Amino acid sequence: MIASALPGLCREIENRGHEVEFHAWDHRVWQDALPRKGAAWIREWFLRGFGSYEETLGHRPHAFGAPGWLLTEEAVDVLREYPLDYLSCTRAAAPFVLEGTGLVEVPSDLPCLEEVGGRNGVPRILSALDAGGVHVLPVHAEAEGGIWRDAFAEILRGASDRGYAIHPLSRIAADCRCEVLPARPFRTALLPGRAVPCSV
Repeated sequence: MIASALPGLCREIENRGHEVEFHAWDHRVWQDALPRKGAAWIREWFLRGFGSYEETLGHRPHAFGAPGWLLTEEAVDVLREYPLDYLSCTRAAAPFVLEGTGLVEVPSDLPCLEEVGGRNGVPRILSALDAGGVHVLPVHAEAEGGIWRDAFAEILRGASDRGYAIHPLSRIAADCRCEVLPARPFRTALLPGRAVPCSV
């Protein structure tokens, strides 16, 4: 709904080379009420969100990232109806194929700043990068892009100092398709720093 009110800004972000995909129609309702919602409600939520996305950017979304990293079996069933290229809906430790969809799931494996105490959590995030590998850092416009933007810049500098390159999720998903990934269902767990369970 926020993006619908700012279509020019969304197009500018995409035109500058950033990947803009579908995250939510109504973030709060999904995060707070999804486990109590059935397929009809979920389908309407996606129809409204995908319709708004296409109206704003002029093309369909290629990926979906679930609000609050929350899925249900009903939501996965509805997701099968959409021609997506990949998902980023969980907080798992490594990419996998989400069972029943055939889609690569690119999880956010690092904590966001709000989960590690804001600026004080920067060393924890950077230490997770020391072992190398591919990582996905979840960021939020109002947090890492707002009140903690200096801390976010410190994370980016630290990642660069460790030899990391920044890539869009689509590149990571494409690289994953060249590997044999395990296929499995999502699970639900309460992670450190989170107030409510999320999918892993």
